[in-house]
This record gives sequence, structure tokens and C-alpha cells, in this order.
Amino acid sequence: MTLHSKNARQKLRHDSFTFRVTRDILKLLDAGNYPAKIARMLGMSRQHVGYYVKKLVSQDMVQREVRDSATFYSLTERGKNFLVEMEKGFVPCRTVRLHNVVFLFPVVVAPRVVIDWRRVELQNWTQLVGSELGLTVRKNPDSMEVFCDVVEGSDPYELMLRAYEEAGRLATHLEQKFQMKLGRPSLSRKPHFHVADPVAEHVGKFMEFSDDIGKVDESEGYGELDLYDPNFVKNYMVAFTTLPSLVQRQNRELSEIKEALNVFAEGMKQHMALISELRETTKGINVVVTRLEHLQESKEKPKPFSLEEWLRDVNRRKKG
Repeated sequence: MTLHSKNARQKLRHDSFTFRVTRDILKLLDAGNYPAKIARMLGMSRQHVGYYVKKLVSQDMVQREVRDSATFYSLTERGKNFLVEMEKGFVPCRTVRLHNVVFLFPVVVAPRVVIDWRRVELQNWTQLVGSELGLTVRKNPDSMEVFCDVVEGSDPYELMLRAYEEAGRLATHLEQKFQMKLGRPSLSRKPHFHVADPVAEHVGKFMEFSDDIGKVDESEGYGELDLYDPNFVKNYMVAFTTLPSLVQRQNRELSEIKEALNVFAEGMKQHMALISELRETTKGINVVVTRLEHLQESKEKPKPFSLEEWLRDVNRRKKG
């Protein structure tokens, strides 16, 4: 591989990544998300997302507005038109969107600092609901529930790890802020892995289907498979990611076989033509031999044999 082709491939991968990230950031900003949350959702650093947002602001794609010490981002008219054009040229790839991830941390040592969150009165007890580090947290009598952000990627286990690490960072923050001790976390509900699927896109418009593995519905404006088992999601992604390459490889192999058969057919055609010529030559030789045998039997003096006459006789038989 030449240096030129290697650089071309690297540039293609870079341009494809930039296109996808820019598109995702524009869509998430348009949905009302802020850069730090977008970084968590896309599994990128805040600095990296901040770089893209700054570039979009400088290009008049995104408007940055500060109100009451809070910063808000929105798409300009130019940014919205640009996003529409990007969507036209975007070839969707199969990505997994993980949501509904809630980790429950048992309270080992009660908080020494008062938790001044919003109080929610339930039937027999009071629940505290607050927001820390951009995530929703619920304080139950003996536990803390952390609601993780939505994250996207290609590996369901990697997404679960990112959610687990995010919940762990928040748990450390809660322990330090409220002077408490939390135990080992566990999932308090089934996580949902959403995968865009063309079949679900069609079926989801007319019905919903669900079982223990997942459900088919229409959410976020397009059809999705809503799956619960990361291992099933992993196998699904592997199958549908590798299937197109397998089909392409089989098509290439079939083309090579077809080309080999064409060469073989042409060779057989030439071979049969040669056999036909040899057959006609053999017939001519048999005629000469028969004539010589008749002359010998009649004890007649044979006429002088002429090679040119014999060849003319053979050609006449071919034409006849």
C-alpha cells in the first residue's frame, strides 16, 4: 500500500468521523441538551465536544446565549438548514442507544449533611429527588438511585461500563458532599438497548410487540428494537454488521467463478473446432486408404499419388 493511499484512507476515516460527530452534536443541541451532557451521551470528552461547539458557533451554525448565569445553545436558521442537508447525505449505521439505566446504591452510613432536595410524598414514606452533576438522583429510606444519561455506541457492554462508571463518579460525589457511605451498586430495573431497524420502522407504525427479550415500537421518530439483554444485542449487531460484507464477498467469488467458466467455455469451443477438423482429416485419409486397397485387389497399376490432389479432395469433402 502506497503512502498516498494510506493517507487517503486516514483522511476518509477522519472526514467520516467529523461528519457523524457534527451531525450528532447538532441534533442533540437542537433537542435542548448542553455540551457536558452531549459529551456523556456520545462517550467523548467535554473538551472535544466543546471544540466542535465552538467551531459551530464561529460558523454561525449555533447560537450561544447567556441568561441568568446559565448558558443556552440553539441552532440558527443556517444550522438547521445545514442539518437538513447532512441528513439527506447521511447513511444510517446501526448504533445502540442505551437508556433506562438506574443504579441503586445501598446506604451504609447515613448522611451527616442535610439533603435539601425536592420532597415527594409517597403512600407510606417520603422520597427526595434532586439533581447532581447533571443526573437525577432519588433518595429512598435505605438507598440512593442514580439515573444515568442516555449513551450511544456500537458495543452494548461498553455502554453499560460507561453508565456504571458515570454512576460511580456520582456516588463518590454524593459521599463527599453529604458525608455518607454508599455500598456496592446494583441495577434497579432492566436497561433498554435501542437499535434502529428497518423492519421495526415499518411494523412500529401499526403495532407494538413485546416479550421477555424486548419490544418493537416507534420512538424518537423512527422504528426501533427495544432490547433488554446485552448479549442478545451484541449478537444482533455482529450478525447485521458482518452480513453485508459476507454478501459482498460471495458476490465477488461468484463473479470470479463466472469469469472462469467463460474462459473454460471459450477453450472448449476451440477444442471442439479442432476435433471437427481432425475428424474431417481422418475421413480423407480413410478414403485414400480405401482407394489404394481397391487398386491392389484389382492388380491394376496404381496411378501416381499426388499430394495436392489429395488435399483438394479433402477440402471438397469439407465444403460438401
